[in-house]
Amino acid sequence: MTSYYVIVLITAGLVTWLPRISPFVLVRFGKLPNWLQSFLAFIPLSLMTALFFENLVVIKAGQLPGINWLAVFATIPTLLTIWRTKSIMWTVLVGIISMAILRAI
Repeated sequence: MTSYYVIVLITAGLVTWLPRISPFVLVRFGKLPNWLQSFLAFIPLSLMTALFFENLVVIKAGQLPGINWLAVFATIPTLLTIWRTKSIMWTVLVGIISMAILRAI
């Protein structure tokens, strides 16, 4: 491997690593304004909602949107778990197990 490829690999690594780590460094050593903190508090909820509904609705070209019934049935015990335990770990675990059981049936 020539030095050109090594430089390209290191540069590509930095370009992908810096945007991912810089927010953590900025938050750790700096104080964000209150309005920005309150705005950022909604990001986890909006991301989880988008991921959730993306799996429930099936979109195919030239057809009306459909419902992924397997995901809907796996959602029921998952929602009951989050409501009862308020634990992300248990919720993810129950969701994975529910989907695995339903796919095996």
